[in-house]
Amino acid sequence: MKRLFFNPLFLSVLAIIQIVILGIVFLTWPPVTLRLVVTSTSLIDWDNLAKEFEAKHPNIRLDIQTGGDNSDALHDIYIKAITPTSSPYDLIYLDIIWIPEFAAKGLLMDLSQEISQTELADFNLGDIEGSRFQNKLYRLPFHGDIGLLYYRKDLLNKFGYQPPKTFPELLEISESVQHKTGITWGYIWQSRVYEGLVAMFIEVLKGYGGFWIENGQVGLDRRESLDAVRFLKMTIDRKISPDFERFSTDKKYLEKFQESQAVFLRSWPYVWTQANSINSPISGKIGFVSMVDLNNNVIGCRGGWGFGIAKATNRDREALKALKFLTSEEIQRKFLLPKGYLPSRTSLFTDPEMLTTYKQDLPQIIKGIEQSILRPSLPQYQEASNILQRHLKDALTGEVTPEAAMEAAAEETRKLLQIK
Repeated sequence: MKRLFFNPLFLSVLAIIQIVILGIVFLTWPPVTLRLVVTSTSLIDWDNLAKEFEAKHPNIRLDIQTGGDNSDALHDIYIKAITPTSSPYDLIYLDIIWIPEFAAKGLLMDLSQEISQTELADFNLGDIEGSRFQNKLYRLPFHGDIGLLYYRKDLLNKFGYQPPKTFPELLEISESVQHKTGITWGYIWQSRVYEGLVAMFIEVLKGYGGFWIENGQVGLDRRESLDAVRFLKMTIDRKISPDFERFSTDKKYLEKFQESQAVFLRSWPYVWTQANSINSPISGKIGFVSMVDLNNNVIGCRGGWGFGIAKATNRDREALKALKFLTSEEIQRKFLLPKGYLPSRTSLFTDPEMLTTYKQDLPQIIKGIEQSILRPSLPQYQEASNILQRHLKDALTGEVTPEAAMEAAAEETRKLLQIK
């Protein structure tokens, strides 16, 4: 029987190849798992998003959990779970208003040296500025938000009305269309205790020329603030708007609008695609404008979500890869635009799908973003917001007068921020 002989060089090369293969397997198996939690009410297809990431990064798994049906609930999940030295989550899905608090508490990794100026150039400047605290970058923006006033275009056209530009016009059209059609509500706004109440209120407050917290001052007990509260209370008293806490979720507000139970709805951009979907009974019958005020100005509260990295993670390199992937133009185009979310990348505002979705209204969206209202950037933001929510409820349910509620809110806020 003939013996086989192998060249020693061949055997050496074969051994090296085997070592390299084993090394790769050792370094990539088992795969690293990155964890984060998002709101349960998000319209984004998180499962398929995770699958796309894992297909491009087979040595990293993305475990996206859901918890909490709004910003406040998700905030509490993160705050209770993470510390500067310990975190069950590697990535953090961040509302724009949380950045100062989370950064001040040492919960977030500083991204300033990890993301180049070239990489930041395509993001909306306001979203990037909202992702900084004390000149350090802690978040990459995913999608933006801005408060909008939706209206039943068919009903306004039927009765010869143009979209309102001021508070008096909003009231007049609401009551008139209610009277002529029997429609239940004229104007639905976020009337329950959660962050959406604050976002809505500061639009009305700004519309009356007031402010919440600005330049080291608290303006909640000023005349403009009282006028804003009285306006909202009047919409309830005159049955233009539902009673406070009549509806428990944002989904309910949209449902009532789609069921033709309201003429106007104050909400966010995602409503546009939802209300115009194939199965929506009001598809093609709605329009939107920026929130009205006293002087026909463009007013809308800026919101938005993005991703940060937990300072305590020991998987920061993998988390950084996920961060860049999740906020990429490709992912925003595929997962945000079909759901009506505003992208954080400016290049996508000229994308054909964006142009198709908003058509002639896109310039108004862009102008609204550029002139939007920012909530105060404070490490104590959540506490300040809770104070305002609580006292707004007291005023809007008639537990106390607007004067008493706003004076108490102002006093507590000044004490919180140590403002004399």
